Amino acid sequence: MCWKRLTGVHRYKYSMRNFTTLEWGLIVVCTLQLFSGISLLVVNSILVAVEDVLIWGYYRSESIFGKSPEYNYTLVTCALYVLGLTLFCCGAFGLCGILMWRYRGTFIILYIFSALVSLSCIGVVLYVIFDVVGHQMNRIEGYEREYSTIVFNGPHEDQEKRGYLYDEKKRQHFDQVQRDIRCCGYISPMDWLQRSPTGYIPPSCCRFTEDETGKCRHLGVRLDGVTNATQLSLAEAWDEGCFVKLEEREHTVNVLAYIFYGCITSAGIILQLIGLILAVLYKLTNFSVIMRPTYSTHL
Repeated sequence: MCWKRLTGVHRYKYSMRNFTTLEWGLIVVCTLQLFSGISLLVVNSILVAVEDVLIWGYYRSESIFGKSPEYNYTLVTCALYVLGLTLFCCGAFGLCGILMWRYRGTFIILYIFSALVSLSCIGVVLYVIFDVVGHQMNRIEGYEREYSTIVFNGPHEDQEKRGYLYDEKKRQHFDQVQRDIRCCGYISPMDWLQRSPTGYIPPSCCRFTEDETGKCRHLGVRLDGVTNATQLSLAEAWDEGCFVKLEEREHTVNVLAYIFYGCITSAGIILQLIGLILAVLYKLTNFSVIMRPTYSTHL
């Protein structure tokens, strides 16, 4: 009985093995990859669920310039999903390759393959990031042309060059922009009075909420011959112009996008490269152990 217990303890101790420094390093990296993949999948799902997320600087009333926001958003979303999935697979395959000793070769090969795929996904994400953020500059130029035409132009044979008073669609669009963004004019409210043929500050520049619009009307003067036009005073209008405010916001969003995604992709690249190096060394070490000749002591 005592001999069996001792034998069992001996077998238990024999079955246990100590992890090498290389294995511990790979365990740490794989654990980070596993949880990073899960976190990325969860965060990306939350961003998809929140339709009004402004991480790209796209806004519903401003999607008339350049590429479709939905196209860029879908492409980046898919790339982040694949990246999160490959990170999760890297962590799972790496841990299985270390803990499941008999199948270590297969799992390490799968780990290396997943790591290479994840690096490709990071490259796709970086390409889209730089393409989208760089495209924002074209959007700013589009705002500049669009808003200057609306505010400063008068009647024109070409409908695209008509100003605020002479194009109903442009007037409705710019009124909505001024309400949503809380701005007035191109650079300042003075544009409506000094440089625009409109000659008055539109009611959409009112700085009060819809329930308090009456506060903007008691100082205004009714204009003869202009339908639904009540002149506002400068005290009742927003201080900032629409182009100035949009330009500032676009630059802010671009900087945040560079920092946010730059940190994510940089950390992902470093983590994957370290994991690849450790996995290759681990594979070569196991291969050398397997191919090492053994000598029997029994004659």
